[in-house]
Amino acid sequence: MSDSNQAARHSNGGGGRDAHPTTDSHALSNPDVRYEPRDISLRGIVAFTILMSASIVVLHLITFGLHRLFYIDERQKDPPRLPVAGSFDPAGPRLEAYNGQALEAVRAQENARTNTYGWVDQKAGIVRIPVERAMELYLERREQKTGKEAADASQR
Repeated sequence: MSDSNQAARHSNGGGGRDAHPTTDSHALSNPDVRYEPRDISLRGIVAFTILMSASIVVLHLITFGLHRLFYIDERQKDPPRLPVAGSFDPAGPRLEAYNGQALEAVRAQENARTNTYGWVDQKAGIVRIPVERAMELYLERREQKTGKEAADASQR
């Protein structure tokens, strides 16, 4: 062993291995291990890749051509624009001048309907009553109904 190999062995902690082992091509080869060259064909892989790439390019070109054809066809079907339409400038969104006034009017109308008495259909005799009064009537009728059912059950 040379002096440099011994120094490397000692600086490595004396583990018995060289710090920079040299690779020998004979040590890495194993004559018993082989591969079947017919398993995979580099020529087939390259041909497949080229064929797929060419197919993708051709399909993209066909798609682009069809898109242009359909676009031109649709443009021909559109009616011609009026000369006035080119200079028309809409005034933008129509905003409320006084925020909330329309909403307040709607809410006032809804409150009048839900909190007052009135006719829904006078000919048919259908009236409107306030919501609070309707809930009271519902609870009274429900109590009467459950009271009758309890009395009927006790008589059986």
